Amino acid sequence: MQLRLIRQRPRARCVVKDHRLLGRHVESLNFIELMLGDKPPLSPVESFYQRILASDPDEVAFAKRVLEAIPDGRGVHMLDGKMQDDATWKQAQVMVSLARMLADKDAELRAAYGF
Repeated sequence: MQLRLIRQRPRARCVVKDHRLLGRHVESLNFIELMLGDKPPLSPVESFYQRILASDPDEVAFAKRVLEAIPDGRGVHMLDGKMQDDATWKQAQVMVSLARMLADKDAELRAAYGF
């Protein structure tokens, strides 16, 4: 029985590789490449905007802490053991401003964000 499983394993690997190729080259099977491929489904920019639109109160609280730690947006600051720079500050500005716009329209979000 073990010999049979060992013999079949390379075939299974070939099938997975063939499915990746199919997903890469056949338009209607793109989801296979997404599921089995090595490429992340979202780019870093898309991932950032997804986090903003998810309206996670913890993310907003962290963004507020970044803005408090680096008030003018210049320099580097350690926050939770990680370096935060001007790029993080810019992202935090966008996140907090969007959270404020959402909080103006929703009382529950206003309470969750602490505005």
